Amino acid sequence: MTKELFGTDGIRGIPGTPPLDDATLYATGRSLGGYLKRDHGTAHVLIGMDTRESGPHIASLLAAGLTQAGATVAFAGVITTPGVACLVRQNDFQAGVVISASHNPFQDNGVKLFSHAGMKFPDAASGRSTAEKPAAARG
Repeated sequence: MTKELFGTDGIRGIPGTPPLDDATLYATGRSLGGYLKRDHGTAHVLIGMDTRESGPHIASLLAAGLTQAGATVAFAGVITTPGVACLVRQNDFQAGVVISASHNPFQDNGVKLFSHAGMKFPDAASGRSTAEKPAAARG
């Protein structure tokens, strides 16, 4: 199965446009929460972000989708990508989400997902989450 949303390091783009539009972000959170509940029986997710102004909006949409799927969400606030990976690995989180576009232009943003091990999710898990999104959210 091809990965429709996830590139080599998460989802990247301009906030407000696919794949970082509201519907897709909400569906991504809902899909991640559902995947974690099915595969782990629980879903406790840590969300952190860089200082880009679109970060809080993206975080709220992902959190709403996660919560709708039965996940609990904790917010780390402004934190580095390795910081989220470390906290996820050292604490009782099944996943971590980083909202950051690293070195990309300031108007861009992105979403990176980390497993409980503090590493990127395997391609199979990312592909499964993409497949679970409703057609309208996939573009």
